[in-house]
Amino acid sequence: MRRGFTLVELLVVIVIIGVMALMIGPTFTTGSDMTRMRTASRGVMQMARYARTMAVLYQTPMVLVIASDGGLRVEQGQGGKGAPPVSVASDASGQSAESGGASYMMTDLDAEKVYERVRFRVALDEECLDGDELGMEKLEREESWAGEGDAEEAVVRVRIPFESNGRCLPFTVRVFAAGDADEADVLTVRVDRFGVARIVGDEA
Repeated sequence: MRRGFTLVELLVVIVIIGVMALMIGPTFTTGSDMTRMRTASRGVMQMARYARTMAVLYQTPMVLVIASDGGLRVEQGQGGKGAPPVSVASDASGQSAESGGASYMMTDLDAEKVYERVRFRVALDEECLDGDELGMEKLEREESWAGEGDAEEAVVRVRIPFESNGRCLPFTVRVFAAGDADEADVLTVRVDRFGVARIVGDEA
């Protein structure tokens, strides 16, 4: 004789599964937030390293732009000489070919990354300044608005100049998960005056 589950037994199992999901869910969420924060922190380090490398390699000022909504961008600074032209063989129509006259195009030094559900907050590392402003102005900040209606929020973009010798104003970037009002979990990237970046406050 076959015997199935009663309605009460099914309800008990559903309740148990629901309770377990409520207990485990926040753990997965916290873990994924920390993973995104670590990835974004490494991205800040990579972009700072890229800005410094391009500045030194091409002897031109570069700018690292950090947006509070998770955007990173490296662009050539004002007064820069630009990268040297790259020779490309082309035919009479201007199309690339194995032989013919040489045409020239400028190497693009710009780079950009965007990290979803991550927020950045930038500040000067006053302890490392020691009164030396490196002949540059304070960090430039600009503000715009993103979203629609009640969902609008201010997006702050901070422009950090790198000189042609690779030096910059020492600064810190606090990386935290979007929606974390208390910023309970924060990773900090510190960049010194020579453009060398490291993550502090993360033992993993």
